[in-house]
Amino acid sequence: MSSPRKQQKKHKRASAKARQNRILRNNQAAASTETNPDALSPEFISMEEFFVDGLELGAFDDLFDDMAAAEPEGLEAVARAFFKESPLPLVVENYSEEDVTDLVVSLWVAYYEKHHGLNEDQAMIRIESPEFMQAYQAAADDVANQP
Repeated sequence: MSSPRKQQKKHKRASAKARQNRILRNNQAAASTETNPDALSPEFISMEEFFVDGLELGAFDDLFDDMAAAEPEGLEAVARAFFKESPLPLVVENYSEEDVTDLVVSLWVAYYEKHHGLNEDQAMIRIESPEFMQAYQAAADDVANQP
């Protein structure tokens, strides 16, 4: 049997994959059969470069501000704000599940560092908590079920 840490990682990957599939499934009706020409591509920029450059240019500031504004409503509201404003639609189509998961985790870590003054280890403890996972999944389901 796998260690609890490995099981948790596997669960996170499975949740991310399920979320990605829901997002793709919900966007297929509105999207054309061609690949999104505005989407990013790993051939042009790595996910790490996308994240680092985005932080340096302040591309995620509005996302983080919206997430912070939703905090009084609870963690699920913060996660909903994340889904509504995140750059995921730009990358889901062209990047691997692992790259997208890395971006999601990096964005949450950066948010907790910026708005809560946590270090990376403290942010990861929060992100890996059952409360976070439950709120994140509920928000993903809620956003995926919206017309």
